[in-house]
Amino acid sequence: MAGGTKWELYCYGDQVSVGVSYRQGYSTFIYLKGSGHMSGGAPDAARTNGVCPAGTITAGATDMALHTAQVDTGQTTHEYSGLKAICIGAVTNSYYAWYWCAGVYPVEYIASGAVADVFVTDDTATAAGVEIDGVILSTTIPGFRLHPTNAQTPGQGITLLGDGA
Repeated sequence: MAGGTKWELYCYGDQVSVGVSYRQGYSTFIYLKGSGHMSGGAPDAARTNGVCPAGTITAGATDMALHTAQVDTGQTTHEYSGLKAICIGAVTNSYYAWYWCAGVYPVEYIASGAVADVFVTDDTATAAGVEIDGVILSTTIPGFRLHPTNAQTPGQGITLLGDGA
C-alpha cells in the first residue's frame, strides 16, 4: 500500500457500542510513514499526538515529503499548514501506520481511547464551537490553539469542548 492512501469510514454515533455518545459522520484515515524521529518529540504510543510532514516541503519535493509524518516540531516547519494527522496507535520510527486526518473523531474504531483521549492545546480554546489550528507547544509537540482572527491559513478544526472541560 502506498503512503498517502486514504480510507473513509462512517461513525454511527451509537452510544451503546462504546459507552459514550459522540458525533455521527465520516472519519478519514491516511497511511503515512513515520520518520526516523517519531519518538523525538513525544511518546510514540500516544494516540493524541499531532504529526506534521517531516522536513521541508519544496516545489521539487517527492510525494514522500507529504507522506512522512513527524512528531518533533524541531524536525518540521509545517505546524500551521493544515497538514496534520493524529496518531491512533503506537508508531515506530521509519514504519508505516494509519493516522486520523479528517472528519469526526473515530470513537467506534478506537474505542479503547474513547473516554480518555485528550488533545494537547495551549489553553486558548476555552469554549466549545471555536475554530482551532496548529501551534508549537513548549514541549516541541505539534498541538492546537484558538485560530487567530487575522490568520493567513485556514483553521484545522472546531472544538467540541473547551480547554479544561
